[in-house]
Amino acid sequence: MSGSCGILAPIVWLMSTRIRAEAFDANSRADLEVDPVLQEITALAPIQERLALFNWLQIAGIVMLILATLGAYLMIKPSGTIASLTLAAISAGAVLSVAVRAIDLGVLYAIVPEFIGTAEDANRTGLINSHESIVPVQNLASDLSLALRSGIGALLLCVAIIRAGAFPKWFGWVSFVVAIAAWLELVVKMLDTGGDT
Repeated sequence: MSGSCGILAPIVWLMSTRIRAEAFDANSRADLEVDPVLQEITALAPIQERLALFNWLQIAGIVMLILATLGAYLMIKPSGTIASLTLAAISAGAVLSVAVRAIDLGVLYAIVPEFIGTAEDANRTGLINSHESIVPVQNLASDLSLALRSGIGALLLCVAIIRAGAFPKWFGWVSFVVAIAAWLELVVKMLDTGGDT
């Protein structure tokens, strides 16, 4: 079962990413107001269903990733403590990813409809403040998830695969490339934001 999940997880991830890209392509933000938070909340309304589907598919893919990781753990267990650390890092990153997707779903199901449905400025200001307070937490959880799951987890997986010999050695080197790419993504993100992720 974990082998099937290992194959299905990237397929589900690719499907959900395409749905998200199509949703944002279909919804041009050029004609919206200047305030970035107001612009973001208003832009989500017409594509709410597609983004909800994206988030639910992402959660399904994360569950499959956890199951695939459990199966891989059984195969890399001879590598010792590194196998346990790999499982812990990838699982902790996956749990944070689920939290990020749950926050997205909360915004889509609670804040966006409430914002669109109310005309009172006081209510809208409160919803904007709620959204502004959620975003930094979501960004931090997303960055930690990437670091744990793809950065640390993939790096440990590389070492465990090479040590245990349960998979072909090239698979270990592929996980090394994934880990380096994840760290590069975090570094670029930090440089873009001036260290404030």
